[in-house]
Amino acid sequence: MSGLRPDQRHSTFKGGKSGIPAIVSGKSSESLVTRYVSGLDPKIIMPPAGERLRAEEIAVLSA
Repeated sequence: MSGLRPDQRHSTFKGGKSGIPAIVSGKSSESLVTRYVSGLDPKIIMPPAGERLRAEEIAVLSA
């Protein structure tokens, strides 16, 4: 829906339709993926349904 293609490196660093990068290299706190899976953005929580990532999994993404 957003045009983001996490399976394509260029798209992930460029971002979807918003133009905001999903991943900011070396700055995980600025990465949308980290914010969303951590629940730091109350409007968007990933995954939207099902089991949330464990703290250890989020730490791996952040690293």
